[in-house]
Amino acid sequence: MALFVRNTAGGSPDATFRAMTRDEADLVRRLAAEALARAGRRTIVNPDHLAGTDGTLYPLRPVVAACRAAGPRLRWRRVVEREVAALLAPPAGPDELSDEALLAAVSLRVVPRGLVGADLAAEGLAYARPVADDLLEVLVLPGTSDEGPAGPVLRDADVERRGAARLHRAALENLLRDPVDGVTRLRRREEVVLLSGASPLVASKVLVLRDVLQRVHGERRYPDGVLVAVPDRHDLLLHPVDGPDAREALAVMADLAVRYHASGAGPVSPAVYWWRDDSLRRIAGIGADGSLRLVDDGPFIEVLERVGAR
Repeated sequence: MALFVRNTAGGSPDATFRAMTRDEADLVRRLAAEALARAGRRTIVNPDHLAGTDGTLYPLRPVVAACRAAGPRLRWRRVVEREVAALLAPPAGPDELSDEALLAAVSLRVVPRGLVGADLAAEGLAYARPVADDLLEVLVLPGTSDEGPAGPVLRDADVERRGAARLHRAALENLLRDPVDGVTRLRRREEVVLLSGASPLVASKVLVLRDVLQRVHGERRYPDGVLVAVPDRHDLLLHPVDGPDAREALAVMADLAVRYHASGAGPVSPAVYWWRDDSLRRIAGIGADGSLRLVDDGPFIEVLERVGAR
């Protein structure tokens, strides 16, 4: 995984995409409009999308996320060209792919529980695995839609027909291989780390967190767990719970999770979670009044008090 640190100092945050400055976001909007014009699509620029004169809407959040992950602005024109081409090419569904192609493309993705109906079986998602009380693990194919899980979701019939065990095995391997473009240490003292990338599977790396932690921190044990946030598809926030800075890191991560969730491509969750022993629990979020709210979780509070006393 590459390591880079973006610096947006010297510019006001964009009103819609707050992880970018206003000048940066306007550049992405202009480049996207130009790329669509070259493809014969005339558009009107709006803060978070381009509106085609034929009524088609082109979401900008995936394009912004890809540019953010790419680093220097000099790379953005090529990135925007690629993302716009993907927007114009509808993703293939599972019925259109051979077994070999499906196994090469399928991946695990973490999605908000509220994205699907209350009855998973009725939605054709009885196979979906709960990851936390408000998150699910599903099987998806690549896609660029800004609505839903950003790609065709495999339904129960697809999974049964192609084989649940081999689909899950292939999806896990593909998720492990999927690239993360940047690892940024946002707060060195509290050791808050941001993983980001153009791939819509970065947040889903929470499903393979042991691998992520080994890549970021090397060989290390986490007896008291790790704070995790998955605000949008392209971002994953981490902080090992191992010292008195855990309280401040929790507050920092909760604030970042809310802001990234509001402005990122494909919102997942504005909450902060506690990962320990391969289990993920929602433990905090920002309330309506802007204050940090802890979910009632005795074990986590005990750990927080113990490490804070070191």
